[in-house]
Amino acid sequence: MTLALLVSRSRTFTHRALRFAGRAAAVALGVVASVVLCLWLTLYWGILPRLEGWRPQIEAYASHALGLPVRIGGIVVASPGWVPTFELLDVVLRDARGHEALRLPHLRAALSLPPLLTGRLRFDGLRVDSLRLEVRRDAQGRIHVAGMDIAAADAGSAIDGA
Repeated sequence: MTLALLVSRSRTFTHRALRFAGRAAAVALGVVASVVLCLWLTLYWGILPRLEGWRPQIEAYASHALGLPVRIGGIVVASPGWVPTFELLDVVLRDARGHEALRLPHLRAALSLPPLLTGRLRFDGLRVDSLRLEVRRDAQGRIHVAGMDIAAADAGSAIDGA
């Protein structure tokens, strides 16, 4: 074989390999875009409209995470744009004695999109209107904020800082 024929075959092989790689990249990009679109549609049509129905489970999860009873008066989904947004109405956190320690009459939360793709719940923004918070000192001199013992929180028993 001559050198020209070898160079010609090499160019043809390189050209085919590049076309194959380009097509594979386009297909992979299309698959990723399709998966993201399906997740987005599931969030907007499958999850957000049903948040009010999941209120008891959300309350139970929040109560378990905080170690104190949490009650949510209502959940309203208000997603006018690309960022999923919802409002929690009349959220009440009660202390160990059953007294109201924290009241959030209106809490608006905007979800952060990148963590949602990995299955983590993070917020882009939180807006709280008319917050009522109880801060007290007990007979032993320990300070309680929203029904939670600050000294116990520092020790890591009730709340881990998250």
